[in-house]
Amino acid sequence: MREPDELEMIRTLGVDRSEAGFTVTAATGTGIDGSPPVMRTGEGMTVDDAMELLQKTSRGQEPFYSHTEHVIIGEDLAKSGVKEVLDYKARSSEMRIGTAVTVSKGMTANRLMSSAFSEKSDIYGLLRVIEEEAPALGQGYMFTCLDAAAGLKEKGCALILAVEAAKGGSTPEDGEMTVRAAGFGVLSNGKLTGYIPEEDAAGVLLAMGKLRSVNLACETEGGRIGLTVDKADTGVRPVFTDGRLERLSVTVSADVSVTEVSGIKSLTSDRIRQFLEKSAADELFSRVKKAILASQKAKTDYLGLGDAAEMRAPVKFRNMRPGFSELFPELPIELTVTAVLRRSYDLEEPLIP
Repeated sequence: MREPDELEMIRTLGVDRSEAGFTVTAATGTGIDGSPPVMRTGEGMTVDDAMELLQKTSRGQEPFYSHTEHVIIGEDLAKSGVKEVLDYKARSSEMRIGTAVTVSKGMTANRLMSSAFSEKSDIYGLLRVIEEEAPALGQGYMFTCLDAAAGLKEKGCALILAVEAAKGGSTPEDGEMTVRAAGFGVLSNGKLTGYIPEEDAAGVLLAMGKLRSVNLACETEGGRIGLTVDKADTGVRPVFTDGRLERLSVTVSADVSVTEVSGIKSLTSDRIRQFLEKSAADELFSRVKKAILASQKAKTDYLGLGDAAEMRAPVKFRNMRPGFSELFPELPIELTVTAVLRRSYDLEEPLIP
């Protein structure tokens, strides 16, 4: 047993490929007493070797990893393969496989963590903000090491959130750096094969049923109307003919609200309401369709459409020949999107029944 002040609480781990094998960067968060964060590195032939060196270079405190919340994988390492990192997270008695995982876009994890390291901020705090805000803004979703490992094992592909260094924060000083969400990294056969850009993240989240909110804009003859998606539900249903999977039926239903009005005097007419609902549905349809086509083009079901469909007909899926992964790239997908305007925020009639 150890007293808390004898432990070094590691909140973020970065793992990179190096000439020796692996470089691991460990960072604490800002202390409860306001003490600045601490960041150290270790290098070794294996992840375990690098972690052991980290322990030897600690300042009298024992590194404690049970409270580690984020793992960042450097881009070069992700391109060569993430197996060692996920395997270590699963096997280590000090780690949790449920830790959130991201890929450092365009640089090493060590460089990303160092760029955000100062007495005022730390990588842990910045990643916590991203974890909370990205789904709410339609910018991404922070999957866990377990999510990635399960996806790679079961269907050979998975998504992980991409993050990148950027200049400035909400009140930036000259030269101040921060970290922001940068879309998704696509893992196929254990390796990073490409990225889904941030502007396409909302479509991916919607297809996966993980979208919390996203802003939309509708242009009319009278002016501009801003909308936000308050809620969205996605369903996937397989359609079989004589035991063969003929197509997938994907349905998306969204609740939207008006958040901004410019040049429109009233929002209470049926004509305006129907126009807004159709505009929102068309925009969401376009985003989801783009996400599905990109997944089919990559020949990897990282959206999990097959998993969702299998839950509706597990026996038929197990008996399918050829299997879903073989059918998916050319499989017809019937997409239906509906949007219902729930609130207009009109001064005369704030609620639309």
